[in-house]
Amino acid sequence: MRKCIVGIAGILIRDDQGVLRDFISQEYIRCLEKAGAGVLILPVQKEIPEQIFAVCDGFLFPGGWDVEPSFYGQEKDPRVKETLGELDEFQLRLARAVLEKRKPLLATCRGCQILNVAMGGTLLQHIDGHEQTGERGGMAHRISVEKGSALHRMLGDGCEINSFHHQVIGQTAPGLTVSARAEDGVIEAVEICGYPYGIGVQWHPEVTYAKSEEMKEIFETFVAACESKI
Repeated sequence: MRKCIVGIAGILIRDDQGVLRDFISQEYIRCLEKAGAGVLILPVQKEIPEQIFAVCDGFLFPGGWDVEPSFYGQEKDPRVKETLGELDEFQLRLARAVLEKRKPLLATCRGCQILNVAMGGTLLQHIDGHEQTGERGGMAHRISVEKGSALHRMLGDGCEINSFHHQVIGQTAPGLTVSARAEDGVIEAVEICGYPYGIGVQWHPEVTYAKSEEMKEIFETFVAACESKI
């Protein structure tokens, strides 16, 4: 049997000469490989080839830039950091196509926010206290996980997570349910109702994959869902 393929939605970065380049962290790739998947990085593009959905068994939406507030009907708060409209357009279009085709989907940090916006939700453009400093692989705070959720079967009642964001889900989109919160009430994870595998987490499980059994479980269950689509 062939190895399942996970398509990772590309992120744009601007180099020191101002050139936009497609980029993805090796951390995502290594986690998926260790969980048993092959990886295809999907560059930011205006048209999404239909063949992508024949090749890819599941899709991962990674962390990255702030999301442009106009995509969820708001004026930009001055505390919003740099946004890239062409990146948002690509990822929102891709997310909606993935959802239509009911492919397994895992979204982290910005990806979790993109999932919510793609389905009709909004974001809080700035919150304080959720951008950790110091060691990248350190844990920032604890989350509580909703009993009965898919995430509860992976993480139990709660666990420690990292935190690198200043935006978060505001109004939850129709079709999404909250499955984890921080102690201050901030939404930390959502799940797509009645969907084969659709989870968004506000943290970066790929960063602590090597030392956290809970984070390994997220990637392993995602890849298992992708394998079931072969």
